[in-house]
Amino acid sequence: LKPTIKSSVGDVKITKVEEATIEVGTGDVKVDDIKTLTVKQGTGDTKVQTVESISVDANTGDVKIQDVKNKMSISNTTGDIKIQSATINEDSNISNKTGDIKVQSLTGAYIEATNNVGDIKVNNNDRKLELTCTMHTNTGDIRVN
Repeated sequence: LKPTIKSSVGDVKITKVEEATIEVGTGDVKVDDIKTLTVKQGTGDTKVQTVESISVDANTGDVKIQDVKNKMSISNTTGDIKIQSATINEDSNISNKTGDIKVQSLTGAYIEATNNVGDIKVNNNDRKLELTCTMHTNTGDIRVN
């Protein structure tokens, strides 16, 4: 299955599909066990369990991802971005205007982290890796363990 879901108002929940595109004006998005996911969201939280490649363009709300296994492109205007585990096989990026970026575990890429206001703490960063995961927040902390 490769559903495309558009909703002006309301929550969206998807489980065990290969690929999905979700556009939500107002409402939460919850996805479990997917290969490729694209989310465009106005207001609401995005929660994803396991994903290979993910693209999120969110306006207001938190983005929480349990496990990324390939590539991520995440953009948020207001809210925190939290990722439990990421194994990067392609260049990736995470950006946030107002809110923290927290990644518990990231492997496979050098982390290039910048912000305008806030603290940056990146552990176990290897500049010799060929791939890069770029992280930027205008106002907020960046933490990678």
